[in-house]
Amino acid sequence: PETKRWKGKGNPEERAAIVQEEEEDVELGGQGDAVPAIETKLQEDEQHWLLGNRRCIVILVIYVMISGLSLSTDEVFSLWLLTPEEKGGLALETGAIGVIFASAGGLLLVFQLFVGPSAVDAVGGIVEAQLLGFAALAGLLFLLPYTGMLPLEIRWYGVVVVYFIRNAAQYFIFSSNQTLLNRTVDPKYRGRINGLAMTFGSTAKAVGPIGATMVFAWSLRDHGVLPVSERFYFEISALCSAAAAFVSWWYRAELTTLL
Repeated sequence: PETKRWKGKGNPEERAAIVQEEEEDVELGGQGDAVPAIETKLQEDEQHWLLGNRRCIVILVIYVMISGLSLSTDEVFSLWLLTPEEKGGLALETGAIGVIFASAGGLLLVFQLFVGPSAVDAVGGIVEAQLLGFAALAGLLFLLPYTGMLPLEIRWYGVVVVYFIRNAAQYFIFSSNQTLLNRTVDPKYRGRINGLAMTFGSTAKAVGPIGATMVFAWSLRDHGVLPVSERFYFEISALCSAAAAFVSWWYRAELTTLL
């Protein structure tokens, strides 16, 4: 019977391959035909782990936007502080600008160490913290250039306080966004999604300041009847933050299910 079985089956190597295939089929409980279907399903999951995940894409886009907006605003803010007063700036020296950034940074450090985590819990959770952060950021970006209109005696304090609160709002956004991003995908894909976030975020940080400074320089020119001033960049950034706040509010129910 064994000779009859192998009749016309070719060389010993082909026979050994047939025996191995039969043994594997027995080990799988006779489900050898199901293996290709399982592999196909796994391949489909590999292809759609991101594109088929709407919540993940929304959170990723928000992260990329705030990454570029954060660094762009820092660059434009420093340029605005250097801008002559007749152009709508504060005409500060570089040393004074350094003091403003250092003061706001010191306040932010204290906030992160002693206030930030409890503040996130106080507003209701990370979804609400992201929404509140974008809403506050929109208002603060709009108000930031108006601090130059404050009386000279309190102008510095106003600039530092508004800039610090803007940084605190970004703390709410970044800390919440990272948590949500990691929870929108299966644990085995977290390395990939964080890698994508860092890649796209770094690209936004590289390209954003270039475009932002060009927009700010353009806004300082005389545009005749166009309603454009030195505040133009800050107004556009405020609109972007308001749009992100709306998206966070729109998807708040879906994002809450991740927690």
